[in-house]
Amino acid sequence: MENSEFLSLLAGKLDGEQYLWVCSYAGDPNSPAAAWDGRAYHGKPAQAQTIDRCGDQNTYVSTAVLSGLDDQARFRRSKLTFLRLAVLVADDCNPDDLVGRVSYVIETSPGKRQIGVWLDADDPDCVNGALIDAVMGEMSAAGFMAKADISGNNRVRYVRLPVGSNLKPRDSGPWAVRLEQSNPEARYSLADACAVFGIDLERVRASMSAPKVRQHNESGSDHASLIALLTADDVDDRSYHDPLLKLTGKLVAGGLHPGAVVEHVRGIMMAHRPDTEAELARWRSRYDEIPRMVAGAERHKQRVDAAAEDVIPSSVPATAGLLLTLTQLEEAAKSVRWCVKALIPADSMGILFGASGTFKSFLALDLCLHLAHDMAWCGRKTNAGGVVYVAAEGGAGISRRVSAWHKQNKRMLATNFAVCVTPLLLTVEERITALRDAVSALTFKPSLIVVDTLSQTFAGDENSASDISDYLRLINLHLRSAFGASVLVIHHTGHSASERPRGSSALTANVDYLLGVYRPDAAGMSAQLEVLKQKDGDKLLAQHFDLTKIVLGRDEDGDEVSSLVAGWYDSVKVIKDAVGKLSVYEQMVIDALADGLVLQEDELRALFTEGSVNTQRQAWRRTMDKLQQRRLIKAAGIKEWRKV
Repeated sequence: MENSEFLSLLAGKLDGEQYLWVCSYAGDPNSPAAAWDGRAYHGKPAQAQTIDRCGDQNTYVSTAVLSGLDDQARFRRSKLTFLRLAVLVADDCNPDDLVGRVSYVIETSPGKRQIGVWLDADDPDCVNGALIDAVMGEMSAAGFMAKADISGNNRVRYVRLPVGSNLKPRDSGPWAVRLEQSNPEARYSLADACAVFGIDLERVRASMSAPKVRQHNESGSDHASLIALLTADDVDDRSYHDPLLKLTGKLVAGGLHPGAVVEHVRGIMMAHRPDTEAELARWRSRYDEIPRMVAGAERHKQRVDAAAEDVIPSSVPATAGLLLTLTQLEEAAKSVRWCVKALIPADSMGILFGASGTFKSFLALDLCLHLAHDMAWCGRKTNAGGVVYVAAEGGAGISRRVSAWHKQNKRMLATNFAVCVTPLLLTVEERITALRDAVSALTFKPSLIVVDTLSQTFAGDENSASDISDYLRLINLHLRSAFGASVLVIHHTGHSASERPRGSSALTANVDYLLGVYRPDAAGMSAQLEVLKQKDGDKLLAQHFDLTKIVLGRDEDGDEVSSLVAGWYDSVKVIKDAVGKLSVYEQMVIDALADGLVLQEDELRALFTEGSVNTQRQAWRRTMDKLQQRRLIKAAGIKEWRKV
């Protein structure tokens, strides 16, 4: 990838007086004589060719899109010309320490990497200078970048470009900077980008002191300057996107009704409607986006207001309940209630996720019916109660699954189990209100409500933190809080990652527990349940399930009617029962795989030393087969093994 391509990804389309800031020079970056001045970059062909020819120099770019001139009518890399943050970058970072997919990884020196996440240009948080400064402070405190600049210029700091040389003196000579990864499609909101680095943006926002009144000497930030950018006499000097984003945000934050903001801003635009066809197309695209920008600003304002209200409720004295004695703390810990002991908290919100074909819906149904029948689940006590199952995905087949479960477990049909097979978008207030009213009309109170799946009940962008937060807020308000029930939302994994739910990291951040379902053997009929997050207790060890086919009968054509049923088995008991019954070789393999080790097949085969090569091969095959049959070991990869 050329530097000019990288810059294009960073900035997108630069409108009007917007620009990036690049820097390139030969010499030691730590030298007092280092030439850090840099220059404005507008994406013009000559500028692109120049930066692409600097591979033998130190090459840098500012992390921000800049706009306007300083007080001396010059282009400048400064917080005064900051428009929006374009990329969130960590220095000297290990990719394995991060959560989620990053946009790029650059090896800047031997063993050291700079990792960046592209930011959504439409995210109002990216133009909030004060919030960006607070995030920079959090990044610094977490060790992801150098100490924050006291002058406040970290929001426009330099990071390496992918083509260039690190000319810090070293025995091996100059280091050719190398782009290790590039994922151009990985572009996130600021909240999601922060979550990649383990930073909760809402906590940062809530911890900020009251915002200072912004001075009008910051170019392009006050109402007059923003309107001037929208209405410049020379249409070539006009800028639409970022001024509209800032202006709508300011008006909504000031308390103006969203509808009035749309009318007001559209009125300004209509009064300066361009005549030329080319400029009119650009103008119209931004004109049509105004309602969406206002809606985004309104959601942002609601989150900020909610965060402020959550700090200390107005009806509670500021000092009430802030401090607990050790006795009170112990009592509070004891008061935690459980839907399933130490696994699913009562009155909570959680996610059960897994890739397609991992049997996650079968495990969820097994949980539901154990609760409905007051049966222990995974060997743990349950708080028996009614269950509501929203079968938005696969609703037609749930009847067979329920019948098969009851047949397998020799139980009469549960009378406190209700199913919704009508497709419902729970992001639409009228639909989720209708579901709440239907649940209220039941003759039993649910202790668990399952939503299967998120994608079938959600209308929005799964990668948007605000859209996901709105979805969870509606469920919390209308289902969890209304009935004091636990809510379990079933979700999928992404195409490239099976260890986390698909979409925004707000899913993980805003739930009380997170359960992952995996299929240890793609050809086997078993599933493994792992606890990845548990806010109210310790994480349990992995739980194991077998899937059994149950034949229910035949249809009118004589074809078999059947369904799978999930059944938990006690892996701890299996191991205990095996003690003293293992052969010498079996015990050697178990001992070698102790403490969670994953070993290559060759390492384990080396334990088999008795007899001829053929005898060793037979002993190996017999031992591994028996250990797998007893569920004591499992494949951890290609020719890799680990204990269950």
